[in-house]
Amino acid sequence: MGSPRDLLRICTVVLPVVACAGHEAPVPHDERPKPAEEDAAAHVDAAPVASEARPTPSPPGPPSAQRVLRGELIRTYVSYGALRGFAKSPCGRAADAGACSTHDEAAAVRAALAKLHPRLDEVIKFAESHPDAHADEAPCLNAVLGAGDRLAKTLEHGGAATASRAALQGKLDSCDAAIGSAVALVGNPLPARTAATPTYGLVRPEDVQRTVRQNFGRFKRCYQDGLRRNPSLGGRLAVSFIIDTDGSVIDERPTPDSTLPDEAVTQCIVSWFRDIHFVPPEGGYVTIVYPVIFSPGDP
Repeated sequence: MGSPRDLLRICTVVLPVVACAGHEAPVPHDERPKPAEEDAAAHVDAAPVASEARPTPSPPGPPSAQRVLRGELIRTYVSYGALRGFAKSPCGRAADAGACSTHDEAAAVRAALAKLHPRLDEVIKFAESHPDAHADEAPCLNAVLGAGDRLAKTLEHGGAATASRAALQGKLDSCDAAIGSAVALVGNPLPARTAATPTYGLVRPEDVQRTVRQNFGRFKRCYQDGLRRNPSLGGRLAVSFIIDTDGSVIDERPTPDSTLPDEAVTQCIVSWFRDIHFVPPEGGYVTIVYPVIFSPGDP
């Protein structure tokens, strides 16, 4: 096992940008698929499509209902984790307490709540189309949002926040219990929280990058199918997914800011992410956003 400096505790890994607790550390630019015979670090445009292309292997089929439900539950579990630090100490980190004003903390809580509201909308929409959706998921998110809002208001008015923090902690613990029981029915149980990994798992971004690059050949075949329909096809596709505790991928989806216009190519690539297996994270789940740029090669 590497030293602590070799590991990152992350809420979301955005490759090629790693985001952790509001800090961004840039690493190399957006990935480009490469021919399999080229060096792993190469960034190249897709090669022109041959007139007699080889058949494209079929991507994985749709995920099972159990896998879909597990991904849905874990994405919710991860989504409210950003509020957990604020329930324990000012600004979410005890080390920052002395330098953190109530105004700063209120703004940070508001920012975390703003990210959580869209997740509630997703949960409600999911429940409308999936009769097996967990009934407590939306109510517990609503309760967390309400407790977070009360904490933010207390901070904004300069009041003592001890009771508000305790109330938020109680709602978070209730959500953990409700979602944890449901997750255990559809796979491995939630990992135990510890002082070292209170919310998220640990992963080396370079391990994620290396594993995804090993699958660029699959992505390129999806893209080449699209080039046969549209020789000028190009754009950026960012895929969001969660690495489960066993290293498998769940809840893979394109992000709204993706610009690749071919839906068939997008779904083909996203489905291949479902087939990737990563080194299991330490202590929990990791949410990844992996962007790839596609552009046609020179004739």
